[in-house]
Amino acid sequence: MRLPREVMILAFISFLSSIGLGIVVPSLPALGADYGVGIAAMSVAISGFAAARLMTNLTLTPILRRMRLQPVLAIGLAFQGLTTITAGLAQDYTSFILLRSISGAGSAAFTIASTALMVAVAPSDRRGRSMSLLAAMTGIGTVSGPALGGLLVTIDPHLPLIVYGSSLCVAAVVTLVFLHRVRTIRTVSRQAAEAADPEAAALGAGRSLLRRLLSDNLFVTVVVCQAVNGGLYYGVRSAILPTYMELIGYTAGFVGLLLTVGAVSQVIASTASGTISDRIGRFPMLAGSYVAAIASFTLFLFADAAVAIAVISFAALGLASGLQQSTAGALLADSPNGRTAAAAGIYWITFDVTAIIGPTVGGIVAEAFGMPWVLIGGIVLLVAALANAVRSWWRSARGRPGAA
Repeated sequence: MRLPREVMILAFISFLSSIGLGIVVPSLPALGADYGVGIAAMSVAISGFAAARLMTNLTLTPILRRMRLQPVLAIGLAFQGLTTITAGLAQDYTSFILLRSISGAGSAAFTIASTALMVAVAPSDRRGRSMSLLAAMTGIGTVSGPALGGLLVTIDPHLPLIVYGSSLCVAAVVTLVFLHRVRTIRTVSRQAAEAADPEAAALGAGRSLLRRLLSDNLFVTVVVCQAVNGGLYYGVRSAILPTYMELIGYTAGFVGLLLTVGAVSQVIASTASGTISDRIGRFPMLAGSYVAAIASFTLFLFADAAVAIAVISFAALGLASGLQQSTAGALLADSPNGRTAAAAGIYWITFDVTAIIGPTVGGIVAEAFGMPWVLIGGIVLLVAALANAVRSWWRSARGRPGAA
C-alpha cells in the first residue's frame, strides 16, 4: 500500500533541511578566513546553534500542545531560512555568529513539529516504512550536501548559507501549500493518550504525564535510542572518530571517504529497515542495530591494522545508525504517549543534550586516557542499551502495558 501524501511531503522537507545543513559544513573554514578568525571562534557557530536549539526545545515543549503543528513547522522553517540567509550576507563575524546561533531556534521548532506530525499521520501498519522513508531522505541529503557545499564555496564562501536558507524557505512554502489537509492537527493531551490506552491509563492513574512517560516501556526505549544516536552515532562519529583515524595514520581525504562509506551504509539500512520492522517487529531491528554498533566499535580498536577493517568499521556503524533511526521513530509512534507534546520534546531534547555531551566527554577521555578508552566506553554503553532493548522486547512479548 502507498504511503499517505503527507508522509512523503514531510520526508521531502527533511531532505531539503538535511541537504542544506550538509551544504553549510564546508563553508565554515572559508568563512573563518574571510572574517579573520580561527577554528575556536568559528566553532561557536556550531555550539551557539546547538544551544539555541536546546533552549527552544525546553521552552516550546510545555506550550506545544496549544499550537497547531503545521503552522509551527512552517514558521520554524521560515525563521531558520531567513536568519540563515541573513547570516550568509553578514559582513562581520559578530553578526554572523549572532544570526547563525538564533537560527537554531527555528531548527528546534520545525524539528519537533515535523516529528509530531509524522507520528500523527503515519498509518499504524506502515509506521516503519514511514519512518524509514524519513530517515532515508535525511540520509541522502546528509550525503549529498557536503559535495554541493564544496562546489558552492569555491564560488563564494557565503553562498552555501544563502542556498541553505533558500531551501528552508522553499520547504516552508511546501508546508503551507501541500500540508493544508493536516493544518488542524495538534499533539494530544494526557487525557487523549489515556483514552487511547485505557489499560495503561488505569495503571498510571494519578500520575503526571512525565511519570507516565517514564513508566512507558516503549518511550523509555525510544529515549535510550536517542541518547545513543546523539552521543555516539552523531557526536562521537562526527567529532571524535575522524581525528582518531588521522592519528592512527589515515589521511584526511581517506577519512572523508570512510565517512562517506558510513553515510551510504546508513541510507541503505534506513531505506530497508522500516518495511522489515513492520513485518517482524521493532525490537529485532533495534537489537540488531546495537549488535552492529558493538561490532563496529570493537573493530575500531584494530583499525590501524588494515584498511579493510577501517572500511568495515564505518560501514557497520552506518548500518547500526540506519537501522536505529527509523526504528526509534516507529517506536515513538507505537507508544501510547508518543503523540503528546512532552514526548516529542523529550525525544529531541535527549538528542540535543547527548550530541553536546558525547563529543565533550569523549574528547576529555581521549586526551586523559587515550582513544581506545573512548571506544571501550562506547561499547559498555551500547551493551547497556542492548540489554534495555532485550528487556523491552521481553516485556513486549509478555503483553505489558506500554510495551506492545
